[in-house]
Amino acid sequence: MTAEVLCNGIVERILGKEYGQWFEFQTVPMESDGYRLRTENGKVLIQGRNGVSMAAGLKHYLKRYCRVYIGQQTVQKRMPQTPVLLEKPVEKKACSQIRYAYNYCTLSYSMPFWDEKRWQRELDWLALSGVNLVLDFTGIEEVWNRFLKELGYSQDEIQQWIVGPCYTAWQQMQNIESFGGPVPPAYFKDRAALARRNQQWMKIMGMKPVRQGYGGMVPSWHEKHDKSAKVFHQGQWNGLTRPAMLDPTSDTFRKYAALFYKIQDEVLGEGSHYYAADVFHEGGIRPEGLTDDRISESVLRTMMTHDKEAVWLIQAWRENPTDGLLNGIQRVGKDHALILDLSATDNPEWKKSQFFGIPWVYCMLDMYGGRVSTHGEPEVLAKDIPQAREQSVNMAGIGFTSEATLHNPIVFDLLLDMAWEESADLEEWVKEWLTARYGVESEKAFQAWKGLLQTAYHSPGYSHHGGYTQIFTFRPHPDMAYGEVFNELNSTIIKKPYYDTLEFEKAVFLLAEEMDSLKEEETWIYDMQDFLRQVLNNRAAVLALDGKLAWEQKDERRFLSRREDFFRLLDACDRLMSIREDTTLGWWLGYAKKAGTPYGKDTEKLFVQDAKRLITTWAGEKTYESLADYAYRQYEGLLRLYYRPRWERFFRTMQEVPVKEWYNMAEDFILSDYQEKEQTDSAPQVIEDTLNLLHQMEG
Repeated sequence: MTAEVLCNGIVERILGKEYGQWFEFQTVPMESDGYRLRTENGKVLIQGRNGVSMAAGLKHYLKRYCRVYIGQQTVQKRMPQTPVLLEKPVEKKACSQIRYAYNYCTLSYSMPFWDEKRWQRELDWLALSGVNLVLDFTGIEEVWNRFLKELGYSQDEIQQWIVGPCYTAWQQMQNIESFGGPVPPAYFKDRAALARRNQQWMKIMGMKPVRQGYGGMVPSWHEKHDKSAKVFHQGQWNGLTRPAMLDPTSDTFRKYAALFYKIQDEVLGEGSHYYAADVFHEGGIRPEGLTDDRISESVLRTMMTHDKEAVWLIQAWRENPTDGLLNGIQRVGKDHALILDLSATDNPEWKKSQFFGIPWVYCMLDMYGGRVSTHGEPEVLAKDIPQAREQSVNMAGIGFTSEATLHNPIVFDLLLDMAWEESADLEEWVKEWLTARYGVESEKAFQAWKGLLQTAYHSPGYSHHGGYTQIFTFRPHPDMAYGEVFNELNSTIIKKPYYDTLEFEKAVFLLAEEMDSLKEEETWIYDMQDFLRQVLNNRAAVLALDGKLAWEQKDERRFLSRREDFFRLLDACDRLMSIREDTTLGWWLGYAKKAGTPYGKDTEKLFVQDAKRLITTWAGEKTYESLADYAYRQYEGLLRLYYRPRWERFFRTMQEVPVKEWYNMAEDFILSDYQEKEQTDSAPQVIEDTLNLLHQMEG
């Protein structure tokens, strides 16, 4: 299989088999990453350094010349009748040699149960977006399974220790162990097979999968298996026991690391030199007598003993990487590490030290926990990325490290386009993006989006990660002091969002005026669903506040009116979320069920309950105080069956509800059977009904 064949597969999967004849792909030597386009013999010839570059060239051609949009979730593919011939050749070189994808959390918050078909759709999108470095720990369970067997663990002990699929990210970051299982060994093997297929595709295309590095992690009871090992216990993370850590400078560590890397290659095939490991992610206890520089030097040298070209991928997050850790890397070689500046858009760590000259990647961190809201900072991306390139000689590329994806496509599309542009005029970029996204030039749509850019998509000037004014999904409080509803700034609750919600509504209603011409386009349906969800939440937040005031003033009539309208909006939101499959609880649970079914009813039930647990209590009672509702979603079904009963309970008394009662409500939901509600209305009809409801309630 060649990169040319795989690129043709992308065309046929997304556009249709008949369009495979339109294009010819050809890998050619190039000094730096890039692509060339020209027409030859009635076809579009796309040349590139590798498959990813050719796919990026394909996307450029489709967007610029065919007005076709291929996004992570939606496609607008009204193709012309015949290939659009180029008047002159096009050549583009990548401005960012590294284009990186994913946070550890992404793979658990967005895709813990994805099957081969859904993964292929994601890989196609990554390739079209030019991504060439991808964090992928799919199949890692089988690596740990074999590793621990070699260390003398029984199968029961191994299954007790390895976490369930929803929680894999946090085990690999050395945060948790022994939760969400036991998972059957057959599942481990099947996920490893999926990982091998995915990573083989990536490598043929020129993508480099980032695999797990060994940072000394062992089960917290490891001394029972190896009394000679020097083990440091790491305490807890959000109420859950962390795995233990070996002394990284010990012979045992070196022996274990060699075994881990050997088994990982056996399970997944030959790697691509990139390894991710976080030895003290969000806490952990530094071993007494060991400094960070000694730890990092040992971890990297051991990595390079296995792979002399190894590059250690490190997340710049909170206090990490410390100066000591960076010093240890420098002693080995700064080109053997790559720092992900995890949230460079609002907390640029690179400006503090330039990471001591170690190569780093400008990253966008968004969607904490998978929380949705209409938000983003396009102007920051358009301005800051060119500035960072000018001011930092060791900036190696750009990437997204969002805790989840599948939302707010404008910021992902802009970020990844910036890898191929020295700079961007945001207004012109949006105009071209919209023409492809909707398939037509629409001045009305453009003016609507200008309004969105000045409101919800405008930077508030402080940390801005999503979730704003999503009141339906918050646990009700009598004081209504929700930091993420009415932004918390300098410890003062501001009783309004960071933008003018009336101006936002005007922009949304203006875009709605294009219904007659765009109602069949899933891209427009996607946008209208998202923006109307935000309007419903914004309006409901105002009603909740006024309902609280009416209660305090003993104005029963006003209170009952506000409560009734609040639930009208919540129910409308639930119905609105039904018009797209991937905004339904059935979609989220469907992948979990399908993943578990081959291994029996118990595993199917386990996976489905964990999928519910992650987005409600997170990991049960121990995490309820710190992480409950962190990963909330506004799914159809979840709004109706989980969030609505909480608000009903609260509105009965308007008093503080005991935490235990909230937790019990969550557990009841997690353990209940879920029956999908049949959707009978068309998406345009639901959108129109939602608009009518909002207009009726304007007074």
